[in-house]
Amino acid sequence: MQTYIGLRAPLELKDALKADAAACRRTLNQHTIWLLEAALKASAEREKQAVR
Repeated sequence: MQTYIGLRAPLELKDALKADAAACRRTLNQHTIWLLEAALKASAEREKQAVR
């Protein structure tokens, strides 16, 4: 299959880009979950300190 830059990408490249995008979404989701867990933990610690 002849390809032209900017006009048509080979199927393997499209599949690789889709897989890479999926991996990026998973990484972002994991990072978001970590940030939410850290925020909840910090909030619980502040609440615990306020009660004392």
